[in-house]
Amino acid sequence: MLLSDEGHCICVPQACLVHTTETIRVRYFMDRLLERRRPVMLVGNAGTGKSVLVGDKLASLDPEKYAIKNVPFNYYTTSAMLQ
Repeated sequence: MLLSDEGHCICVPQACLVHTTETIRVRYFMDRLLERRRPVMLVGNAGTGKSVLVGDKLASLDPEKYAIKNVPFNYYTTSAMLQ
């Protein structure tokens, strides 16, 4: 919980990543693929942490070397919306 200077609670939306053996394994392979400049695609059911894992990796990259832009997709996203 964050508190303001006046002692009021400030709610900050965020994703919390609790590492498990599976997330460590996936992160290892993501790191190896990215080191070799290979594409990465995570596939899984809703709520398995794919977006959080990718967001965590992107946040760890050097902003001097990488420009990152988040473009959210969902079932209703069409190609026309991206143009």
